[in-house]
Formats: sequence, C-alpha cells, structure tokens
Amino acid sequence: MLISELFLWFLFYSFLGWLYESVVCSLCEKRRLINRGFLFGPYCPIYGITIMLALWLLWNITNLAAVFVLAIVISGAFEYFCSFLMEKVYKRRWWDYTNKAFNLNGRVYLEGLLIFGTAISIFKFIVQPALMRFTGALDNDMVDMLALLLAVVFASDIIVTVWKMQRGKRLQRQR
Repeated sequence: MLISELFLWFLFYSFLGWLYESVVCSLCEKRRLINRGFLFGPYCPIYGITIMLALWLLWNITNLAAVFVLAIVISGAFEYFCSFLMEKVYKRRWWDYTNKAFNLNGRVYLEGLLIFGTAISIFKFIVQPALMRFTGALDNDMVDMLALLLAVVFASDIIVTVWKMQRGKRLQRQR
C-alpha cells in the first residue's frame, strides 16, 4: 500500500500544480483558461515530483525557516534541471522567465522560488500530515485499486503525449 499511497500523493500534488499553472497563471497572464501542462490530463508531474522529492529530503527537518530555504534550493535545482533536459530532448523551451526579475538563465526566478518555498513549507507541515491521515484511514485494497486505475490513465497519457510529439517531429522533418 505504501507505493500506492506515494503514487496518489504524487498525483495529488501534480494536480495542485496543474491547478496553479492552468487557473492562476492562465487567468492572470492570458485572461483565459488554458491547459499549461506538458501532458493532456489535469496534472503537471514536475510539481508532483518536486514536492514529493522535497518532502522526502526534508522529512526530518522541523525548523520552518530551514524547510523554507531548503525547499527553495531543491525546487530551484529541480526546475532548472527539468528546463535544461526538456530543452535538450525536445529542442524547445517549455518555459522562459527571462522577463522576470532575478532569473537564472530564464529557467528559474526568485518570485517563483519563493512561491515554491512557501507552498512546500505549507505542504510539509499542514497538507501532507492530513493527506497521510486520509489515505491511511482508507481501505488498503481501495487505495491499491485507485492507484492502479490512475496509473493506467497516467501512463496512457504519457504514451499518447510522447507519440504525438514524436509524430509531430516526423511531420516537421518531412516538410
């Protein structure tokens, strides 16, 4: 059940990331709702991975200031790495913060890192303990079945997304 719970937590945080990107960012910047995720479904895995990684690395740290600062470092390093990797793999930039103050090569910027530091601190001390109580109270078989079902949906989304991107690359080369 632990793996199932970890996966459900990952999807929960990926969904929150999608909400943040698609609702807050879209409405503030574009004035209309758009899906800003890499995948088709309502989740941004970079958020789920970042938050789960930070929660794991910060598990035994109880000092709020230390959690906040380390969350900034962890999330910044991971976002920078993902930006660099995705650009190398897909030959395009998925996000660019060069117009934001205090950015590092347009891959991360101070305001975003402060938001991540704050969010991860809230998740560590408030949300994750509640989430653990919630999933811990559920029937093990139900958690496993839900995780399996969502894993199939998530994996299908990844396969379709990668296939469409590869197909798009082939079509561009044929032109």
